[in-house]
Amino acid sequence: PELTPPGNLPGLANGVEESKTGLTSGEPKYVVGIGSSAGGVEALVELLASIPRDTKNAYVIIQHMSPDFKTMLPEILSRQSPHDVALAQDGVALRAGCFYLIPPSKMLTVFHGRILLEDRAEAKAKSYFPINHFFESLAKDAGRRAIGIVLSGTGSDGTIGVKALKANYGYVIVQTPDSSKFSGMPRSAIASKASNAILPISEIGKHLDEYGAGIRGASVRPQFESSKKNTTALDKAFFALRNHHGIDFSCYKAGLISRRMERRTKITGCADIDAYCEHILKNTNELDTLYDDLLLGVTEFNRHPESLDQLREVVFPQLVQAGEGKDMLRIWVVGCSTGEEPFTLAFMLSDYLKEHKNLMDFKIFATDVDDKSLRIASRAIYPMANVRKLPEQWQEDHFQIKDGLAHIRSRIRERVVFANHNVIKNAPFPAIDLITCRNLFIYLKAEVKKKVVRSFQFSLSKKGYLLLGPNEGLPRDNTGFSSLHSEVKLFQCIEPVKSVSKRNGETSNFQKNKREHERIDLLIQRKSAEDDLQATLHSKLINNHYGSALIFNQDLYTEFYYGNVKEYCNPLSGRASHQLSDVLPDDVYNVVGSLRETLTESVMEAMGTLIVPKKSDYARLLEIRLVDLQLLKDGKKLFLLKFQLKDRISNGSDPDSAVPTESQAKNSMLENEIRSIKKHLLDSRSEMASVVGQLEASNEELRTTNEELQSGSEELQSTNEELQAVNEELYTVNAECQMRIAELSEMSNDVQNIYEVSEIGTLFVDNNLRIRKFNSSSQKIFNLLPDDLGRPLEHFSTTLKVNFSAKVKSVLKTVRMYQKEIVSSDGVTYLMRIAPYRTDDLQIKGVVLVFIDVSSLKKAQNKLIDVKDELALITEESSDLIVRLDLKGNLLWANENFCDFFSTEEIDATHGKQFADFVHPDFRKDASDRLSSWRKNKLKEDSFQYQHNTIDGQQLEVLWRSIAKFDQRGVVKQYISIGRIVS
Repeated sequence: PELTPPGNLPGLANGVEESKTGLTSGEPKYVVGIGSSAGGVEALVELLASIPRDTKNAYVIIQHMSPDFKTMLPEILSRQSPHDVALAQDGVALRAGCFYLIPPSKMLTVFHGRILLEDRAEAKAKSYFPINHFFESLAKDAGRRAIGIVLSGTGSDGTIGVKALKANYGYVIVQTPDSSKFSGMPRSAIASKASNAILPISEIGKHLDEYGAGIRGASVRPQFESSKKNTTALDKAFFALRNHHGIDFSCYKAGLISRRMERRTKITGCADIDAYCEHILKNTNELDTLYDDLLLGVTEFNRHPESLDQLREVVFPQLVQAGEGKDMLRIWVVGCSTGEEPFTLAFMLSDYLKEHKNLMDFKIFATDVDDKSLRIASRAIYPMANVRKLPEQWQEDHFQIKDGLAHIRSRIRERVVFANHNVIKNAPFPAIDLITCRNLFIYLKAEVKKKVVRSFQFSLSKKGYLLLGPNEGLPRDNTGFSSLHSEVKLFQCIEPVKSVSKRNGETSNFQKNKREHERIDLLIQRKSAEDDLQATLHSKLINNHYGSALIFNQDLYTEFYYGNVKEYCNPLSGRASHQLSDVLPDDVYNVVGSLRETLTESVMEAMGTLIVPKKSDYARLLEIRLVDLQLLKDGKKLFLLKFQLKDRISNGSDPDSAVPTESQAKNSMLENEIRSIKKHLLDSRSEMASVVGQLEASNEELRTTNEELQSGSEELQSTNEELQAVNEELYTVNAECQMRIAELSEMSNDVQNIYEVSEIGTLFVDNNLRIRKFNSSSQKIFNLLPDDLGRPLEHFSTTLKVNFSAKVKSVLKTVRMYQKEIVSSDGVTYLMRIAPYRTDDLQIKGVVLVFIDVSSLKKAQNKLIDVKDELALITEESSDLIVRLDLKGNLLWANENFCDFFSTEEIDATHGKQFADFVHPDFRKDASDRLSSWRKNKLKEDSFQYQHNTIDGQQLEVLWRSIAKFDQRGVVKQYISIGRIVS
């Protein structure tokens, strides 16, 4: 429909009749709000081009625009799309098929189907978020009839608005970030999880049509194998469930969902499923009840004992045997519900490991999509009625009874991790040894089941196990699993996959080979560097005459051993790779730590002693020397630790030389350590007091600085938001200007082509009679060159004998067009026109000279005059009677001979008379009928003979021949009749 100017749009309450759909004839079916910012102009053009002209919706476009710039966006969108787009006006009612654009510097809302505008300055305090502002009002006003579309833009405008639309059961479409020039707004809207469809701009128009027709999302998810009525009802239910609970039940079998909904329909007393769907859209409590009904968890402890026996007898032994050397076993329970199944597996595996005295640990990942069930499972507290059927040994070992409730013991609870996880769309857990997924596949569609099975293949390690419910099975075309027990549905993975996606092999092998080559190259480089370093170390050790020693780095990681160090740390020979704390005894390690603290930039070496007790009554003295080598390996400093063992021999006379007993040695060592610790504590206290004072002062300074930074950050954030808004507005203005430039360039090319093809000489002259522009035809008349632009017109000579300067000045003075035919010196006739050049604001900016070559037309005109004169002479001198008749038989013209016989003057013969009037009365009726038959049968020619009475009373017998005369369309216009007198 043609767009009525917004100022003249009638309201919806002006006596318009109600339609069968419940909407008035002018009321839109849906109100579509389109929000865009930077990069949105191009997206709007493409979107509007895909919307059909006979749309029944109303569209309101909210585009970020500069308040200081007169927008050309309505003209751009109207010109490049099949729709008329107009700026919205205050108080206008929304009508179907109309497109409204928010004016610059305005905020737009909709209330009771009418547009309300407010100044942007008044809304400055609440920031300029026009998309959020409009979407929120649209959600409240239109509800389920509201559709929000978020297109390209920066920032987050529109995110709050789409949440409001979702809360009011509106529909939200977001442009994919990849297809948008600026992805800020689309990404923010997607992150809000309020979008119903995420589509490229090329598919949004089609999706709008499908949604309006009730198909709703054919391009987003598959339709159900059910009747059209049930499909629509299921769509409504799935839409409500997804908006309210975040789970898409379209992956479930349609028949199962229909049965559950039919049951709830009967319980609630609704007439049919359609009525029930309308009921749940208005009643969130019933929607929650339906959600719980669809996710009804059927579970208990020790469920399906025959399946659990297979796990205990077949799977657990194989897992434990294959897992030797592993830290733990990993089990994944899919669809754990309230947790009974994962705890049952934990009981079984714990008992099995304890029975076989195996110290291996295990971890169970229990997942589900129902948060309510997961909260119950995480508490690990169950009624006693759920536990009484379990073996007494389990009740004693794994439960603790408190206040009449059974609590899972902590050692079992710590091994089970509960998490919300959707196995259909979330990434699977890796490196799993056993997966149990019971009573889930019976709900899923076949294609969804294949996707889940492939994710299981990715999760399971090689020869991992999969346990399904007794009434479930794998897809027939699945070759990745072998069946171990058909009755209990136990399978083993024989063909793991490296990616959930099917296309993974080549990429994985390529990456693996690439990493292997890089690792080998790195090892070669490291080996060469280590050889050079080792040679340098050997040189230093030899020069310093060190015996038993080892090298460690600043991370206390041993690098090399030299000499016989077995007596001190029992290392392996060659290159070591152990932590220093594991290599050295505790007392030696403590001494090394004390020596390392004494090393500084100026002190490169430190020495300490340690009494090493022996099994006999004697002890030896161990001298430990630590040296900073001032060398680096892989960016880490290296230290040399040298050991030297000294024995003392008692001579009785010198008590200082007596070797102490073992108890004396231990006491002496402890006293030395105590003295060292006391001194260290005193130094630490002094340092701590100083540091605390400094920290308190620094804390005050930092607190003050932090407050200043927070204040500055708030100002910068506010400034950044303003700059971002200005940037978006400038980008929109730039986009409009670029489109305008492209249109002007195209228009200029069109005009230039018209100039050249028309072969009409055109010359533009300014007010100072200087040439501004000319085409090739005028170039020949004035002998112009491309460099003659800007030169005065009077400088050029022409083949036309006209004083152009005087004529141009006269036109500029009178502001009237001058026209005349002129002949050039070479015989060419031109129709010359000199007209004032007017701008859009009606100012005169020079003149336009146009020269039309009419030589051929002039020749044809002269030839036509000659032919006409010849024909007139022939008709006048002819002895035949010649007349021209119209379709009704009226005489239009007669030659002189006809007038001589039947009339005194030519005017009397032709004025208001018919051909039949000159025929003898006996033949007049036949003449009238003949003329009617000409007109009816569209005859081209005819011959006949009539008797006529002359003016002097004589009777003539005349033989007539009539010929039809046609116009350009081939329609008979006149008849020419020639009569010859035969008597």
